[in-house]
Amino acid sequence: MFGRVLALALTLTATVRGDNCAKAHAALQLKTNLSSQYCSSSDTTTCSMDKCDCSSCCERKAGTCAKLSETKQCGSDKDFDASKAADTATDSDFDSKCCMTKTNATATCSSKMSQAITDSKGCAAGKVIPDAKMSTTVAEDLSDYATKCCEDEVKCDTVTCPAGYKDKTSKATIKCTSKPCSSSSCCDPDPAKCAGVYDGTGNKTCSGNTYADSSKHGNDAKSDGSDFKAQCCTNLATCEAFKAATVTSGGGGGSSTTSAATQQHAGATLSLLFAVAGGLVMA
Repeated sequence: MFGRVLALALTLTATVRGDNCAKAHAALQLKTNLSSQYCSSSDTTTCSMDKCDCSSCCERKAGTCAKLSETKQCGSDKDFDASKAADTATDSDFDSKCCMTKTNATATCSSKMSQAITDSKGCAAGKVIPDAKMSTTVAEDLSDYATKCCEDEVKCDTVTCPAGYKDKTSKATIKCTSKPCSSSSCCDPDPAKCAGVYDGTGNKTCSGNTYADSSKHGNDAKSDGSDFKAQCCTNLATCEAFKAATVTSGGGGGSSTTSAATQQHAGATLSLLFAVAGGLVMA
């Protein structure tokens, strides 16, 4: 009796671990054939709506809105409903089950940026839009755009360059065009490190089933690239390894009632995830 229970427990464990794609979203499943399939990094334990380096091992489940969206389109007055991606549907009821009535996009600092510049209602000199305010809502006439979206620019003296990079000349006085400053605005690749030696060609790139590992950007590397692969590259994980891994974070997903902002975010992350899993969900 104990042996049967143990065998059943092991079978259930294997089944759960083998469904790691579904942990990212209920509309996904592992591909049937994982032979010679690789992830985009060595990370097999993280697969969520925001990050899944093994999404290439996944495909959309047959009979779901996500799968049908590869060949079906919503009516002209509707958009694909990201919250229903995992719902079951058929060709004949795709529009009613998988689509929602179009709604006017919410005016935000990000969506109205170009219009604000054109209408001379954008940020004044010395001001930038912080990343944290990109989704802030504004009036349709942009009367409050500058007040709600713009803040004083910052300088690169607020930035610590990451491993593999060094300070740009006169870094402390460089004014950033974003907030927070991007490292590319303030830092240069160090020519004695992996980040600086890499140029994407010849022996200064990773080849085969390996990738340029960002965690190794700060490793020492020779300028001629003779030790680049040994110092800077890491083997890609296989999809078989992903199938067997215990995923520590998942996004789940499926039918739910969501706000417009959540719906928009879900559509964006679904598009990114499903694009790799086999086509782009319409959003």
